[in-house]
Order: sequence, then C-alpha cells, then structure tokens
Amino acid sequence: MADQTSHLLQAWKSQLDLLDDLSTRDRMPKRKAIKDLADQVKIIEKGSGDELNEILKALFPRLCKWTTCAVESVREMTLLALLPNYVTHTPTPEVETLLGCAVDRMEAEPTEELRQHWLDLMKLWVVQSATTRFPTAKIEPLMTKLITLAIKDECPEVKEKAADLVGLLAENQPTFLRHRGENTIRQLLPLVSYRRSAIRVKGVETIGKVLQCAPQGARLVGEQWAKLYSDEAPKVRTAWIDIAGSLILEWEPIDRYTHAGHMLPFLINPQKDDVTQAACSDYMTRVSMTCDKDMEAAGLVPLVGHWAGWRHLVHQCFDDLFQHMTVVCHDVVAQPRLVARKSLAAFLEHCEMDDLIKIARRLLRDTLLPWAMLVPSSVVTSMLTEPVTDAAPGDDEQVKKTNNQPDLFVELQVQHLMDALLQLRLKLSWPIFLDQLLSFVQPQTLVKKEHAQDTVYAVLMVLAFSVSEDRGVVLKRDMNEQERKRANAALKATVPHMDAARSLDVYNSLLPHLD
Repeated sequence: MADQTSHLLQAWKSQLDLLDDLSTRDRMPKRKAIKDLADQVKIIEKGSGDELNEILKALFPRLCKWTTCAVESVREMTLLALLPNYVTHTPTPEVETLLGCAVDRMEAEPTEELRQHWLDLMKLWVVQSATTRFPTAKIEPLMTKLITLAIKDECPEVKEKAADLVGLLAENQPTFLRHRGENTIRQLLPLVSYRRSAIRVKGVETIGKVLQCAPQGARLVGEQWAKLYSDEAPKVRTAWIDIAGSLILEWEPIDRYTHAGHMLPFLINPQKDDVTQAACSDYMTRVSMTCDKDMEAAGLVPLVGHWAGWRHLVHQCFDDLFQHMTVVCHDVVAQPRLVARKSLAAFLEHCEMDDLIKIARRLLRDTLLPWAMLVPSSVVTSMLTEPVTDAAPGDDEQVKKTNNQPDLFVELQVQHLMDALLQLRLKLSWPIFLDQLLSFVQPQTLVKKEHAQDTVYAVLMVLAFSVSEDRGVVLKRDMNEQERKRANAALKATVPHMDAARSLDVYNSLLPHLD
C-alpha cells in the first residue's frame, strides 16, 4: 500500500510542485492542476478506502499549505473537494492541525465564501466524529477561538454558520460543551443583538441547544432577560419563549429546579399580544403538569389548587427569579427597565405569600420605594381627588394622555407601579403590608437617614397608590378602622420630615382616605 501511494505521488509530482508555489504565478495551470488532482482523488474514492486514506494522509500537509495560496481557485478547490475527503475518509484526522489552519484562515482569508467553507468543513468534522470522544484538552482553545472569530465576522452568513457549528457541537458532542456552558453562552450573546432578526433567532435557537447540555449557562441569559425579551421582532420574543419553555420541560428534575429560575422570566409574560400570551399560557400549563409529576415521583404532598406544579416550581426557584425580576427594574436602558417593571406585577401574582413575606421589605426598599420617588407628586394628588380613566388592558401605545399625566412614559411607570403594589398588597394583606411599609418612617429610623425627606415622600406615594380607586379596586375598604388610625398616626409623626414642595400635597390628599 505504501509503494502504491509513493507511486501515485511520484506520478503527480509535476502537479504537486506547481501547487506548492503559493504565489500568483501560473494562475491558469494551477487552476487546472488542482482540478485534475481533485478528479483523480474522486476516482480513487470509488475504489479502496485504505488506499484513499493513505494518499490523503500523505497529502494533508500540502493541503493545509495550499489553503494559503494566493490563487483563490486553489484555495477554493482545496476546501471544497480535497479537505472534505480527508475529513470523511481518514479515521484519525490531525484535528489540532486542521483547527489551527481554520483559525489562521478565519483571520486572514479575504473571501467571505471561503470563510464559510471553513466552517462547513468544521461542521463536517463534528458530524463525522459524533461517535468518538473529542481530545478536549488539545482542541478546546482552538475551537473557542474559531467560534469567537466567526461570530465577530462582519459577514452575516459566517455568523449563521458559526451558530450552526455550535449547535452541532451541542447535539453531537454534549460533553465537550457541558463543562464550559457559560463561556459558550457568552460567545453566543452577540448574535442575539445583531441587526438582522434572522440571525437573532438563530442565536436564540443555538443558545437553547447549548443550555440543553450545559444548563449552568442559563444564569447569563437570566441576567439579561429583560434586554433580550425587549426585542422589537415578535418572532425573536416567541423564540425566547419556546426555548425557555422547552428547556424547563426537557431538563432533568435536578437541573429543572436548579436552573429554571433563570428562564422563568420569559414565561411570566408581560406582553398582551395573542401570539406570545398563548405560547406562555401553553408552556405554563405543560410545566405545571410536569412539576406535578415531579412531586408525585419524589413522594411529596402535592399542593392544593390550580397550577399547583407551577407554584411549586416558582417557590423552589424563588431566589433566582426574584433577583432577575427586580434588578433590571433599575436598568439604565429605558426599554429593558420598562419591560421588567411591567413584568413585576405578573411575577408577584405567581408568588406564594410565604416567599413574599420573606422579601417584602427588600422589595419595598430596593425597588418599589426608589421607583415611587421618581413619580411627580401631581400625579398622585390628582389621582386621589379625581381618579383618571385607565387605559385598555395591555394597550400601552394608546394610553390616554390626560392633563394630569402629560408624559406617556411617566403614565406607563405609574400604571406598572400600581399593578405591582396591588399584587403585593393583595398577597400580603393590610396588616403585614403596613408593618413593612411603615417601618421605613419610624422616628428612630428617620433620624439616622440622610435622605429622610425622600423616604417619607416615597412611603406616602406607595400608600397613596395603595388606596387609590384608579384601578377599579377600592383598597381602603379592606383596611379596617384600627389600621387606618395606625397609618394616620405614623404619617403625622413624619410631618417634620416632609418636603413642602412634594410630600405635604400628597399627605393632605391622602388624609381623607385614612379618616
């Protein structure tokens, strides 16, 4: 076999020597030589596999060299005809050398189509090696660099093929990605903010494949959920819902209850359009049924009532879910912040009272009170005296602009804050809600605070929203006389700390609701 290989190489000597010259000289002869060589290899392919294997192994160093030839047709034919044969018919290809070549060419190759062909070659190799274990220590740095370069490439088609390559790795070599899930997700995140929606959808789908085998990467997605979910394209938002729901359903129970908190924000859907709302409802039903089976298999006493499995999952993942739902409420970017604030009421609606009691003070201190400080006092004083007409549910773009609320953005903020406070108040009941709220305006507490005026103003605003009739629910009817007196006394004690320009107007408007 070795003698036959040597004989063939000797017969091809003139062609090989011509192609070994990497300059632009003899462009047409080189084009003919590489085509003739590819045709002869194709003929050998029909015969003995061992013979082809030996020939390709002998040619491999030259093939790598020819991919740097100054003649584009030589590079193209090498990539399209010769190297794929090498990957397909060589049982143990020199992976490290091949990957190193690919990395070099992704940086140096000027032709977009050839950069795409390099990724196609790597995809072929991944599929061919599906039944063998990767030499991870050797190829991981090279594969990581190749994917990074491809995702950063200016050509959209190269980015798309990079996502396909990662998806094939997740499907065929899950152990390769399992221990580096976060790094891979970090590499893919630029795809989901690319200008083309088709690339963003491809990025979302690839992230889903990676998270299937490396669920620990879900943390990075959860931290940016509001930014990702505020995408202007409905098909991208729907893709995130599909990925989140599918992952929670398909993960093993240990991964489901460990990592689902990072994906649940996508299912607690603040949107009101029919497509996303129907998708969320469907996944929530299926997740609830799956969690019911988990509890039954674990021998746990099932929760009573509707959506028992869903409530159990939210309870188990509460800490991660609470973190993701509240941190983004103060995002510096307006759109993710608006999405997060709009979602907060829906999140509170799904929470168990025990969980809310545990975090109520932190929720008020870190999220709701700072949020209330930003609302102009005129909004609340007008609301308490002449409640404004609420907008149609979910129709944010057509919220009526009134004299009291000239700014649409402020009006949306008020609505979402009122929704969140309503849910919190309904879940906790008035005694517990007042305990948590009035603790911020105790005299001994205000003396120590540098910003006592702001704190008093925020507490007044929250209480004003809570008793407002604007949402069609007269909450003050739920507050008994003793609780109203208690709230009144606590607020009177804060008068020395009230800002005349803001707080006194709100306080005076609030008094009739507490008498």
